[in-house]
Amino acid sequence: MSMAKKRSPGPWRYREGNDSYTHIVEDRNKMIVCQLRQDHTGIAELDARLIAAACDLDKNARDLLAVLQRFGDWDDGCFYYNGRSAPELQSPMQALADAIAKAEGK
Repeated sequence: MSMAKKRSPGPWRYREGNDSYTHIVEDRNKMIVCQLRQDHTGIAELDARLIAAACDLDKNARDLLAVLQRFGDWDDGCFYYNGRSAPELQSPMQALADAIAKAEGK
């Protein structure tokens, strides 16, 4: 039997560690999701903040894609949204679906 993979419960939050070199992401139960140490590039804090936003980004991306799919329609390889041709949405929708699949390990 296959078990579904689950992530730590969201929302996640960023906090600075006991020193200015440690950046921590915690779940809603205050369990550490990840901990990054600053290096010479100075990007660990930004990476930790991005990770902390991951739950929100995931939910909002899924919601947006669902709305686009619900109100959109494919016809002869073209995407229509609310009855109007919207080819400019095709590529971003696919990129969003690909990013969601990547987050799921697919």
